[in-house]
Amino acid sequence: AYATDPESVVDGTPEKQFDEEEGLSDGSEFHTPAQPSKRRRLPSVSPRKRCETVDRLSDSDSLERDSLFDSPPSRKRGFRRPRKPWSLVKEWALEEYDREVCFEEIKAIMEQSLDDAGPKIFAKPNPNSIAGWRQKQNYVSRKRQERQDTYVCPFIDRCSCQVKFRIFASEAIIKLETQGEHTAESHVHDKVTRLLSVPQTAAIQQMVSTNPMANATTVRRGLELLPESAPAKISPSKLRLVQRAVAKARSRTLEPFTHGEKLDGDEGSLVRLSEKIFLRTLVEEHNKGGKHLDLHQPVCLGFQYSDGVIYGNYTTPMLLLHPCRGVNAGWPWQAGFDATFGLSNKQFDLMGITTNSLRKRANPVCLCIVNKESAVAYENMYSSMEGGVFELVHNLKLCKKTEKCEMCNAVVEQIVQEPMRTLLTPPKPKKNKQGKVVEKPFVFELPLQKPMCDNTTKFSKWIAKKKPHLLDKVLICAAHLTGIAWQKRSHTKYFDNQKTYRTFYKLLVRALRCSSKALALVIQRAIVMWLRNHGEVRAAEWFEKYWTGLRGNYMLAHSEIGGTNNNNGTEGNWGGLKKAVLGTAGSTAGLPVRAVVPSLLRFLTDKSKEQASYWRSDTKRRCDSTDSCMFNFPAIPLPIKEDWDHMQSLHPRVLMLSKVYGSIETQRRWEAVMHELSVAADEDRLTNAPPHLPIKSLHVRKAERKQSVPDLPPRTAISYIIMPSTKYLDSLDPERKMMANDEQHSEEVLVNMAKFDSMMENPAIYEAHNPDLTLEEIVELHESFYLLEPLEERWGRWVLFKCTCEDFFGGGCCAHSSLLSLLYVTVTPNSTPNFTPNLP
Repeated sequence: AYATDPESVVDGTPEKQFDEEEGLSDGSEFHTPAQPSKRRRLPSVSPRKRCETVDRLSDSDSLERDSLFDSPPSRKRGFRRPRKPWSLVKEWALEEYDREVCFEEIKAIMEQSLDDAGPKIFAKPNPNSIAGWRQKQNYVSRKRQERQDTYVCPFIDRCSCQVKFRIFASEAIIKLETQGEHTAESHVHDKVTRLLSVPQTAAIQQMVSTNPMANATTVRRGLELLPESAPAKISPSKLRLVQRAVAKARSRTLEPFTHGEKLDGDEGSLVRLSEKIFLRTLVEEHNKGGKHLDLHQPVCLGFQYSDGVIYGNYTTPMLLLHPCRGVNAGWPWQAGFDATFGLSNKQFDLMGITTNSLRKRANPVCLCIVNKESAVAYENMYSSMEGGVFELVHNLKLCKKTEKCEMCNAVVEQIVQEPMRTLLTPPKPKKNKQGKVVEKPFVFELPLQKPMCDNTTKFSKWIAKKKPHLLDKVLICAAHLTGIAWQKRSHTKYFDNQKTYRTFYKLLVRALRCSSKALALVIQRAIVMWLRNHGEVRAAEWFEKYWTGLRGNYMLAHSEIGGTNNNNGTEGNWGGLKKAVLGTAGSTAGLPVRAVVPSLLRFLTDKSKEQASYWRSDTKRRCDSTDSCMFNFPAIPLPIKEDWDHMQSLHPRVLMLSKVYGSIETQRRWEAVMHELSVAADEDRLTNAPPHLPIKSLHVRKAERKQSVPDLPPRTAISYIIMPSTKYLDSLDPERKMMANDEQHSEEVLVNMAKFDSMMENPAIYEAHNPDLTLEEIVELHESFYLLEPLEERWGRWVLFKCTCEDFFGGGCCAHSSLLSLLYVTVTPNSTPNFTPNLP
């Protein structure tokens, strides 16, 4: 039993006193201590005071010294990194060198040091950095006579690189010192192994700068194909890190083309970007003396991103001047239109315009993003392109010193030429019936003569509505009938027998080289009959409906000389365009328009620089050294290496078996020259040599006056010349041993030549007189001979005759025309004729 008397209660135990102080409750058997309001801390004293206090207590009370305070007060605590010595790189005396020159050399040395470390990545510099090196410390003397700045490697936080530079500058000298040296292993190992290393990030940035729209998986797999793939190889487990690195690199690569606009899901961001680069606005700023317009600057010709409409037409001034160059070249201006659809998971289509130059070269003019390919889209794309050309050649205020401005030089070069000057001249006012002078409004319009597109009704609707005078001149791309259809197998569904389709395809490819529009109608009718005779009724109806009549302008004759009958140049651009603009999987990834526009502007800038480089070198080759030509399409055709190689591969008897049509005197003089040419070939043992060598021998004889050589008939006296093809002569004489007195082969050549002459003179009458003529016979006869007609005015030195071969239609020059031109080379006595053109 417990005592209840108060006097018998003893004092509380120490535990009890502690509980009462901490506020424990006595009302229960289990006491919970109350939480203190503030944490109790030990008094803070300096180490020195603590040492003095403990020493004093130990001396007075004879206590043992604690091991914590046994060290003497003078001991230095902590770890100090040993200092590496500074080594002198170079010293400049300001009496001999300019201060700016010194710092330029210092910058080059510091850049070279980073290059020695191997691959680099983008590191954001601070305001005082030099060549990417970050300023770490700076010291300025009190009298500001000396200054000392220390720069650390930009990757010091990434891989603990301890290389440093120190610049000491005074009024007398500038000195550069270094601490450490960069090697190939300096940036390989990172402090944090879970991150991408510097070589890996550098390789990613390099690939993304080449192809900004490449996805992370493609980039990671592509790193294994690099020459030094071992350090750049990335594990698939780090795909998320690769995605972030690719996104950052893509953002930095395309940043110059967004002009500070953050392209998000809002349509207003694309509107603001297009307004900033709108050509009319840029021309107005240029004319006011503001920002100067650059030749390769991306510009917008027209846009609308609202109410569900996607439309944006973009180009550069360099590409926008291509129509002017095509007009000034003097050939009928041909423009190619094309569209590629189903892009970005069928969210939008891409359309483009190209202009043709000699040798079937398609030069891009503009690219347009639209919802769908339509007649309205073609109308707006062409009208905005035409308006953009007018802004450059009419409204742009030229600089006073054009010799220092590439942009103004390019514009002046086009507007001073006669064809463009005529287009820019306002019409003269005329008097009406009442005698009043009425001014005609000035309307600028490009002289489009040969529009080309795919076999689509959308393009034809626009032509019929806005340019009806060109409806029967619309060229249809022959590649969509032959090569593209063959690759995609898109026309096989019309044929019951696939073997018949293969035969049809081979005949069709040969028939496309038809050089006469009248003969083209005969060949197209023969194709329909050929299909019916082979039991392909569905194919015959399909071909007659979609590839004859107004849709039958796809043969060589329809393109005319200097043009092309296919859109291969425009089609060829789509492969690189899709990869550059949409990336590897852009067609199925469903990229939004805001992600496509910056890469499209980048693609146009690169294409503009590529075009400028090509046409600058080509124009320099064609023009004299005294001319100040920059970018011009060729107006006078010149033979190229392929033409010269073709001439050397012609049959030796190709010229002697040719026949001249004209007066009797003209034919007699031609036969006399051919006889002397045969004699010269026999005497110089050139019977089986290429035909241009006997011509050279004949001219040498004439120059040396060893014998009299008959003069050639004047070109104007010749109606035309029919020349057998090398393919036909090789079929008669495979070993090329035909002699001049070979009457059997000569007679056969003359018989077929007469048939060719009759067919080319009037194909319809020839077809009527030969009802049993098959498609194979027509094509074979057309391929066996070429018809050459003399030009009224010669096109330079090497083109005096126009030919019906495919090369002449595309380039205005060929081996057959050049061979005849060699006969008319003017040779002075005691001189050696030059038979080698200035080949590119």
